[in-house]
Amino acid sequence: MPFNVKRQDPQSKLSLRFLHSSLTMVELHPGDFDWIDVLRYAVEGSGTDHEILRKLIDVPGYSHSYAAPRMNPLLAESPEYHGPYWRSAITESSYKPITHRVARRELDTWIYAPGSLRASGAEAPTDPDAPSLEQAIAASCRAYENNVGRVNPDISVLLDRVLAESHRLYRLDDLRASAEHDWGWAVGSGGFIEIAAVSEHSDEVTLLVASDD
Repeated sequence: MPFNVKRQDPQSKLSLRFLHSSLTMVELHPGDFDWIDVLRYAVEGSGTDHEILRKLIDVPGYSHSYAAPRMNPLLAESPEYHGPYWRSAITESSYKPITHRVARRELDTWIYAPGSLRASGAEAPTDPDAPSLEQAIAASCRAYENNVGRVNPDISVLLDRVLAESHRLYRLDDLRASAEHDWGWAVGSGGFIEIAAVSEHSDEVTLLVASDD
């Protein structure tokens, strides 16, 4: 699955405009959280997926350590870091194409791993009155059953909608061996999954990160 090869107009200036963000957290043990962080941007101008990813890495919200909840997606809260990695070590070539099936399998494995969270069995709604992506995100929250964290059913809906509304997916490589910062080991100890999703007409890009603190 190669990068989108749509030619860029040499007169255009590709930019990203922030649309929406969300943070869905589930507390497994006191003070220990697993979460899904989503950032959505409108793509203004024309460019290839490679160029869109380059712009995504440059947005202020990309500078976040994911060691604490995001406070403002419009700010570079951790200028040197992106998750467990040095931000300066990440380029558009650090992302590789991934199929929707593989992406969903990886996310399901992360969410429903034995000993952590249990599947709710929820399915994505198909009726025209189904909640929007933003509504599904807003409805997601942590839930408890016998003091054990449980996935809220809307998290499954959230993932279905992010993947369904995206045409091409790119997964960030595992860069721990070459680009982990000095305390990056503390982020994503249970897995760090990052997927950049580009819409069919290349007019939106979504950054989804599933990890833990």
